[in-house]
Amino acid sequence: MNAAPRDPQPDARPSFGAERFAALSDGVFSIAATLLVLDVRLPAGAEEFRWAQLPDIAPHLLGYVISFLVIARMWMAQHRLLRPVERLDARALWLGLLFLMLVAFVPFPTSVLAEHGNRDAVVLYAMTIVALSLLLSAFGAYVGRHPEWLREGEGAVYRREGFRPWAVPAVFALSIPIAWLDPDWAMVSWLLLVPLGIALRR
Repeated sequence: MNAAPRDPQPDARPSFGAERFAALSDGVFSIAATLLVLDVRLPAGAEEFRWAQLPDIAPHLLGYVISFLVIARMWMAQHRLLRPVERLDARALWLGLLFLMLVAFVPFPTSVLAEHGNRDAVVLYAMTIVALSLLLSAFGAYVGRHPEWLREGEGAVYRREGFRPWAVPAVFALSIPIAWLDPDWAMVSWLLLVPLGIALRR
């Protein structure tokens, strides 16, 4: 007698469509970016806008611009990582969700930085961005270990991205010890992201 054919082994780790996670990510990013501007307000007691009030709201405007650019950079980096992905497992989803949780958290350290701008505020902001960047890098590294989740021939995307995501956490991590000496110089050091971004595109 011929043995009955065995059923194929089910996948031990169930997969989820990456497009659903991408849609959720877009929603979280858009809400976080919108919340940033809510902290830009006229000085307390002001009944109308005057150009002379700009120095008073400048820290809030600067915090908005910096955080918006950081969030935009993170969105673009995540978009590049997700573009070739067709499915994810539960671990990848949890890494992605933790990343989105920190994206939604960014408006809080931004507000603290704009209100106070002291050493602790700078360190809180820098630590948030470092954690955000490392989670995105961990997500990309984990997905990159599973080429079967990618569209055929798209594995090169992950090799091409390489160490690009590390530029952001490196700059913000460097600013933490600088903040203990001078918080203003720590914030100035964040401008290193501009030449690094240009260099890594080459």
